[in-house]
Amino acid sequence: MKETINLLPRDRLRAIVMHRRITQWGAAVSLCATVVLPAALALREGVDPALIERARRSEEILASLQQQRSMLAKELAGLQQELRAETTLEAQARWESLIEHVLTLLGEDAALERLAIERVQSPDGTARYHLALRGLVREQSDALDLTVRLEGLGVFERVVLEESARRETIAGELISFRIRATLRGSEA
Repeated sequence: MKETINLLPRDRLRAIVMHRRITQWGAAVSLCATVVLPAALALREGVDPALIERARRSEEILASLQQQRSMLAKELAGLQQELRAETTLEAQARWESLIEHVLTLLGEDAALERLAIERVQSPDGTARYHLALRGLVREQSDALDLTVRLEGLGVFERVVLEESARRETIAGELISFRIRATLRGSEA
């Protein structure tokens, strides 16, 4: 069993969710525009009845998408409420100094997309805590350096750079990374 606590600021989480919603809604509007607009223009010119039928079906699809969007918005509200409930961390104070150290190690040329503490329950009943980081750096060597600096803190039993890949962004080509660090002596 795996429990995840996302430690990104609430404003950043809201921005990520809003970006996803806007992207999904934009895709639906684009789909409708590619189907409905040509049909409407054809209607204005008094063209083929088949186009009229296609426009009618497109309007039905649009109405269906709008209905699905409102259902998804309700579901999203419920999930956000669950997320707020699950992200409360009773012993948050003990993680604060660790998080401060990690953020200090990042430096100015790195950006975090995710910082979470995961509690993983093993079959024998012991629990392990993992610090999961995902973000962007300018160079591959920066991701490797961050891994080495995390190991140097001395609080982790194991630090692994699980993934690094080139990623095109507005700021140019960056390296995305994913690091998992197992806290030393984290049996529950």
